[in-house]
Order: sequence, then C-alpha cells, then structure tokens
Amino acid sequence: MTTDDWTLTDAQRAETVARIRTNVSTMAFFRSAPLPADLVEAAAVAVERKAYTVARVEARTTTGMRPHHETLKAYVRKLSELVLEVVVSGGQIDGVAVSSAGAPQGDGTELDLTGSREFLTQETAEELLAPMLEPGSKIQKVKFSTKSFGVEAAEVAARAIRNVSSTLIDADMSDIIAGRPEDEALAALRIISDALSTARLLHLNLSDNALGEKGIRAFAASFQHQQTLESIAFQNVGCSVHGCAAVDELMQCTGSLKRLHLLNNMSGDEGATSIANVLSRCPAMEDFKMASSRVGGAGGIALAKALAVGGASLLTLDIHDNPMTSEIAEELGSLLYRHPNLKRLNLNDTCLGDDGVEIVAAALANGAAPVLEELELELNEITVAGAEPLAAALAVKNWAEKSLRSHAWPSLGLNFCPRRGLYCAYIGFRRNVLKERLLYQDYG
Repeated sequence: MTTDDWTLTDAQRAETVARIRTNVSTMAFFRSAPLPADLVEAAAVAVERKAYTVARVEARTTTGMRPHHETLKAYVRKLSELVLEVVVSGGQIDGVAVSSAGAPQGDGTELDLTGSREFLTQETAEELLAPMLEPGSKIQKVKFSTKSFGVEAAEVAARAIRNVSSTLIDADMSDIIAGRPEDEALAALRIISDALSTARLLHLNLSDNALGEKGIRAFAASFQHQQTLESIAFQNVGCSVHGCAAVDELMQCTGSLKRLHLLNNMSGDEGATSIANVLSRCPAMEDFKMASSRVGGAGGIALAKALAVGGASLLTLDIHDNPMTSEIAEELGSLLYRHPNLKRLNLNDTCLGDDGVEIVAAALANGAAPVLEELELELNEITVAGAEPLAAALAVKNWAEKSLRSHAWPSLGLNFCPRRGLYCAYIGFRRNVLKERLLYQDYG
C-alpha cells in the first residue's frame, strides 16, 4: 500500500480527452455510424471525468491507498468500457444520452439527479446542485438517487440543502452512497443528515442505501426531531433486528407520521416488535408496509396489535412475503374492524392457509373494512376449504357493491384452488360480473 493519493495533472487529463475524442470518432466512422463533433466532444469529457472519479474512489481502501499502478489500470479499464459504450450506443453512458447524462431534471421547485450512475466529486456536485446553490433558490423537492456522495460531495450537498432549508419539504436520499467504503459512506451520511435537520421535511426516503444500524444512526439527525414528518421509507437498507431497534429509539416525533415503508430487510420477529413500538406512537398512520422482512407469527401479531391501538386512520396495509402463518389471523381480523377506511390489503405469501383465510374472510363478511377495494391473497396455499368462506365474504352486499363501483377485484393467484373453489370465489363476487378480473392460476 502507498500513503500518497493517486492523481493526474490537468495536462494529462486534457491529453486523455483528446485521445478519447479521436478514438470515438474513428471507431464510430468504421461502424458506419459517425457521431456529430459536438456529441463526440461532450462524450470525451464525460467519459474521462467519470473514469477519473471512479479511479479516485477505487484508489482508497479500508487500510490505505492502492498502489498507483493498480489505480491507473482501473482508470484505463473504465475509460475503455465507457468509450465502447458510447460508440456502440450512439452516444450514451449508462443508458443516458451524453448530452443529458447527469443533467439535473427540474422545474424550479424540484431537482432530480436520477440518471447515469456516478461517483460525485466536489466539482461535479457543485455542477449538478447548482440550482440549489443559487441565491434565493426555492427548491421544495430533491432526489439524489444514483449519484454516490463521498465526503467532499456531501459537503457541497449540505451547503445546497441549507441554502433551500426554508422551502425544502421532500428529500429522496435513496441510493446515494453506492460503492463507497463504509467509513466514508457513514461520514457522508452524517454531513447530509445534519443539513437535512435544518429543513421542515414532510417526506424522507432513505431506501436502497447499505445502512444497517450504523447507517440509520448516521442518518438520525435527518428525522429524529422532524415535527412535521409525514412519510419515511427504510426499504432495502439492511434494517436488521438492531436496525429496527435503532428506528424505534430514534423516531421521536411520530405524531404526524402517515406513511412508514420497510421492504427487503432481515428484521425478523424481534425487529417487527421494535417497529410495532413505533406504530403504537403513530395515531395518524395511513400507509404501512413491512414486506419481505422475514417476520413470523409473533412479529405479525405485534404489528397488528400496534396498528389496532395506534389509531383508526389506516388506508393501506402491505405485509406480503412474510411467513406469519394463520397465527396472526385473529389479530388481523381485529385490526380490520378497527380501520373502517382501509382500502388496500396485501396479504400475498403470508402462509395464512385455509384456516387463516377463513378467519380474515369472516371478519370481512361481518362488516370489517367496509370500503376495501383491493385484496391480495396470492401464494397462501388456499384450497376449496378456504375459497368457500372467502366467497361468502365477497358476497356481502355492502362490501361487494362498493368494490364493484371502484373496479376492484381479489387476487388469488398461485393457490391450490381447483375450479370449484375459484368458481365459489367469483360467484361470491357478484355473479360473474368481474369473473374476467379475478386473478388466479388453475391448480386442478
């Protein structure tokens, strides 16, 4: 390892751009697909800048700096990859036209950086965040996704956020540290989080970052004291048992929270219990999702109980892809009575089986969730024994008529229902009126 930072002089980088320009023009010509000179020039600059940034990031390891010859190889390898992409695609980088690659999208109140993946430097961050850095900027909504922020870029982002803190209400910080070493990523998150704490946010998305408990704590300042926060998402962030406990500890202001989304985390029952603690402090909750999180029966019961006592405002509940089994059915039925305005219920792949479906169906038949519009029960091993009580629930006049008016239908795909069971279900749903909309796959 070396202790010296790898870098190139301005002259070396300018010479590289010139060579890229020549190579791209020549290769495109011999492919009988010549590119305009202005496009070639823009592509050459963009390719070199991106390759140089990638090399600078890869030069750092957890124990120091890579040998310079290894970093130089990484630089050349990335240059070659991007040059070929530009030539073959006719002027694109990462699927985005060079003329707009990385260009922020917005209308004066919004700024969206989504596009080609890029490691941001101080220079590129200042360029992309220029609309936020302008004096008097009134940006209200930002999305930094697909751009990777190191410490230098995060400091620019922090300046930009503070400059618009009086108007900023929606911050999408999903996927903003990809490829960064852990220590640098955590430092960047703290810098951005501290800046976000100066705004009065309504919506915050922290998804698709490799957070874990450390990352959640690093981002705590962005949500810990937000008095007006209505929506927050921790999807695909490694929200393990300890991560969920950190969310419970740090989510101090939940009175206004209406939307909480967790997805694709290894939370388990213990993690779900921590999230249930949060839900019990959310009287205004309207949209809750904790899907694909390995939550079993005990965790499912904890979530259902918390939602039943936390308020009566729920509109959407999505707990799909969790092995909760029929163990949660009684509490789930009680929950449905508690929330008369519930419109969407996703119970796909929750291992309810016939027994669980029968309990849920009984609650629906007895008047629970009277305005329900969407019901998903795929992958629950439902047979005729479960389909028949479900048909009875679907046939309840008040519920079915409201559902028919909203063009809703139950989803029963990938269950073990032979035709007789499915026939019962769609007959229950108002005499074949929506037979063609009843989703299923025939297993006999």
